[in-house]
Amino acid sequence: VIPTALNEGDMDFITALKVFYDKNVNYFEDKELFLLRNLSRRGISFFEANNFYPDFIMWIIHKDKQYVNFIDPKGLRQINGFENLKIKFHKTIKEIEDKIKDKDIILNSFIVTPTRHEEIKHWQDAQTISNFAYHNVFFQKDDKDYIKNILDKIIQ
Repeated sequence: VIPTALNEGDMDFITALKVFYDKNVNYFEDKELFLLRNLSRRGISFFEANNFYPDFIMWIIHKDKQYVNFIDPKGLRQINGFENLKIKFHKTIKEIEDKIKDKDIILNSFIVTPTRHEEIKHWQDAQTISNFAYHNVFFQKDDKDYIKNILDKIIQ
């Protein structure tokens, strides 16, 4: 299948976004939302994050701003902390944004994970779910409002 078939985390993200959209029509009255599937190994990648190919590009147009958000549903059991390049990319992408001449384009990166918070207590720097949110990591199963929390972070 091209693109690669959706995994459970991908499908959960799309479903949660659609449910949020359908239940919050008023929120989107002054916004346009587009969700694109990034092609694995051929789509948009970021050398700065070890050739990171985020699974989705969520584009939001609000007022005069364009918010381009790279979102990757990803399990975290095999990752050891916030210094992982894919997780740290939420900071790196701001350096890329600074190089763009059009200041009405805002770049963001998010990890949404099907891994439960309790499953990654082995992380040295793992603390609260809100600490993960600070690093743009959101728990699909532990935070029922994670779509709203991501959107709130995008459009502050």
